[in-house]
Amino acid sequence: MKDPVCGMDVGEKGDSLEYKGKPYRFCCASC
Repeated sequence: MKDPVCGMDVGEKGDSLEYKGKPYRFCCASC
């Protein structure tokens, strides 16, 4: 899975968020 902000590949690690039923993962809090 890629961070939608910076495009970094985060896999299963990183902070996650669900928006409109779709999961998103972020590499760090600043993204």
